[in-house]
Amino acid sequence: MTFTTRISGLSGRWPSLPEWFSYSSLAELDLCPRRWSLERATYPDLWTGRGYPDLPHVASLLGDIIHGSLEQIVRAFADAGVVDTRSVEAVHVLRDLGGYTAIVTSVLQERVASLDSNPRIASRRQAFERALRDRVPEMRERVQSMLGRVTFTARQGAADEESGQRSPLAKGTHPEVDVRAEELRCAGRVDLISIKGAEVEITDYKTGTADPHHADQLRFYALLWSRDVERNPAGTSATRLRLSYGDIDVSVPAPSLGELDILEEDVRLRISAAVAALAHDPPPALPSAAACSYCPVRHMCEEYWISLDTPSSPPVGQPGLLDAEVTVVAPSGSRSVLCAVTHPGSLSAYEFLLRTAGPADGFEQGMSFRILVARSDHDEERDLHTLTLTAASEVYVLEPP
Repeated sequence: MTFTTRISGLSGRWPSLPEWFSYSSLAELDLCPRRWSLERATYPDLWTGRGYPDLPHVASLLGDIIHGSLEQIVRAFADAGVVDTRSVEAVHVLRDLGGYTAIVTSVLQERVASLDSNPRIASRRQAFERALRDRVPEMRERVQSMLGRVTFTARQGAADEESGQRSPLAKGTHPEVDVRAEELRCAGRVDLISIKGAEVEITDYKTGTADPHHADQLRFYALLWSRDVERNPAGTSATRLRLSYGDIDVSVPAPSLGELDILEEDVRLRISAAVAALAHDPPPALPSAAACSYCPVRHMCEEYWISLDTPSSPPVGQPGLLDAEVTVVAPSGSRSVLCAVTHPGSLSAYEFLLRTAGPADGFEQGMSFRILVARSDHDEERDLHTLTLTAASEVYVLEPP
């Protein structure tokens, strides 16, 4: 089913129901079905990529690079039968890969190159690359720290990707394992599964700060592992769950058989609710601080903009910054225009001065815009409330009413 938005030239087609539900997709659907749908819809007039173009931040890119570097090294260690990251064998594997700095730099280049086709980020690509290259020593140090805490078990048999099929996992350390619970229609990709006798350890790397949801994600993986009839035909349960952060490991209690049954029922109910929500056109929007603060598609969501008029409107995420829907009233200078504000309604009594990042030629009288992440301030000299576009701001032209 197709849909239109108030953003000029921006329309799309709603996504189909997912074949598999992941931990992240279920969490997003719980939070806001509209957000999930807008992020995964197709936008043929905008680009040929999947979903709506992402708007990454340096912190998220840094995490991706650390994670990608770890994946590459851990896989190489496991394939080579390394059991001690400080051993001579480990040194030889790292040397063959080019060393920590070369690995991190290579992953960085791949990640930055993937931004080239992204219409939301193309103008900022070089700035992102400079910021990330400046932090290569930090990323190298974090990769070394996290890798040094990995416990390897010698693997028996070929790696799964070599076998060409989803086969049972044998004794050993297995990186990047896809696990599935077919009856639940749930799937996930586990960073590391180590099997040693009756012990099964599931590890998930986390490059950001600790969050209670991280433990929930590990328990979700434990459920998938226990229900995966191809990876784990014996139906054994995980005995240890581990979150690996930049400088510390955190153990999470592994769920018992009874707790797994309760978790399975909860997942079934959540999937049922998600399927019901996605049957609506459009899927319901649930504006909230958690759902909207950093939502990458909020400029297309009418309910979000209406919610800004309420006293408890969702914040943008940083003090002094706000989103605003404005109409140009008159020119004010080469880099500024006077505007009336539609949303947020709490500010509509002010006459706004919008300061642009460059020449204000595109801001013509009578045109309406949605602005994301503008700096809000007050011009004491002219006694006017001001909105200033920054390097992080985005501006979208609205179709005439």
